[in-house]
Amino acid sequence: MISKKLTPPLRLLADQALLNHLPIGHPARPRIEDDLGNYRSGFIGEQNLAYFLDLSDLGKKARIFYDLHPEGFQMDTLILAPTFISIIECKNYSGTLIFTSENGQIIRCIGGRRDGFANPLLQVGRHRKLLKRWLAACGNPPLPIETDVVIASPSTINENQARSRRVQNHVFYAEQAPHKP
Repeated sequence: MISKKLTPPLRLLADQALLNHLPIGHPARPRIEDDLGNYRSGFIGEQNLAYFLDLSDLGKKARIFYDLHPEGFQMDTLILAPTFISIIECKNYSGTLIFTSENGQIIRCIGGRRDGFANPLLQVGRHRKLLKRWLAACGNPPLPIETDVVIASPSTINENQARSRRVQNHVFYAEQAPHKP
């Protein structure tokens, strides 16, 4: 059952509203347009993941929450099953993603350009620690918490140069999410 539906982030709506009222030549416009593009891309990726999760029968066995904000952090998708919790971080990157190590940054190659990004496996690992702490503070018993990273676009190529089992087992495409063991 979907317990919290996916809705556009407030920041996306705010940036769009701001751009609608900002003059074309305003010096802040390029920065706001970039910000809006990033939020829009992220939201589209989360919609892609939600599409595949909503099509599956997962909702009959578990509760699905999109865009949760416990104290001090944000989770793209949380699945609450009777015996475990799953946190899914969704990334809507294009091009080729190179995982050089389990704990290092990732490199995105697109159009001859290379950009470094924070490793989403580390991000979702932080979310696990923060969620455990938050659940304990609320008096809940501990449950196993799985963490995964979903790549929203099937045209994105993932290269696991480190041959990391963690990357191999916990980074996959949106359409694979309902079938993850």
